[in-house]
Amino acid sequence: MIDTSGVPFVLTAPLTESVDHAGFFIQMSLASIPEWMEWVIDKKYPSWRNVPTNTDGSAGTAPAGLRVLEAVLVREFGRDHVVVCYPEQLPLFVGDRTRIVAVSTHNPLGTTFAAGVYASIFGTSREPLNALYARRMFDMIRQCRQRHAFSVVLGTLVLQGLTLGPLLRALDLRDDDPVGHEVATARERALRAGLERLDGDGSPVADAVRQEFIAHLGSVEADLEEGEARRFAHRDIHIAAVQAARDVVLGMRANEEIGDDAFHQLEEELDWIEMASGWKEDGEPDD
Repeated sequence: MIDTSGVPFVLTAPLTESVDHAGFFIQMSLASIPEWMEWVIDKKYPSWRNVPTNTDGSAGTAPAGLRVLEAVLVREFGRDHVVVCYPEQLPLFVGDRTRIVAVSTHNPLGTTFAAGVYASIFGTSREPLNALYARRMFDMIRQCRQRHAFSVVLGTLVLQGLTLGPLLRALDLRDDDPVGHEVATARERALRAGLERLDGDGSPVADAVRQEFIAHLGSVEADLEEGEARRFAHRDIHIAAVQAARDVVLGMRANEEIGDDAFHQLEEELDWIEMASGWKEDGEPDD
């Protein structure tokens, strides 16, 4: 489903460079012949403009450079933050949330020697079809900029790769960690439910369970940082105590104060204590 508020990272390329046609001739021709000879391409490849589109409107084909950039951005920011589309679909994905429109194009001005020579062979125009479609793409981007504010990044795969890191740091783009916020909300509600269930029970067992809940899920009154600090303090103390107990049992076995059967039974009991704590000895929470 298309989000009308826009996608933060929108990647695009001229239609002529997004064509994934089996014919090698079409790519060379689009980069060489002038506009008035577009009919030659239309005659040889009548459906070349019928590029595949995904159900959400995004591009089914794109230059390899854009796909690499897409993969990098998806890994850093998530699938919902990145889209690759054809120029005609830009209005579908550019919105108030859009921060960057990244463009991949080989020769948008048609000024290379080879392109100019090949195009001029067929007449006075030195602008190949690639340049024409690139100009149409930029016209579409300009129309979008009249309604929304975003930056435009233009380059090849090498240029995009070298500038991506500094650009992201300059824009101070951050993941707001939606999963982390959901975990914090769920943890707080779970803690409240557990403590409410223990209300009115002043037994030593209930007090122990109450303290264990608070140690793992944080204090209801504490803020997020304080709750995390409490959990990590509990972790450190718990791990140290379990390790001290293990060391003693290992020493008793080494000194032959206890046999293998007793050792394995104590080892199992300590394993249960460790698993019940929710922490491993390396300090990482159990899954």
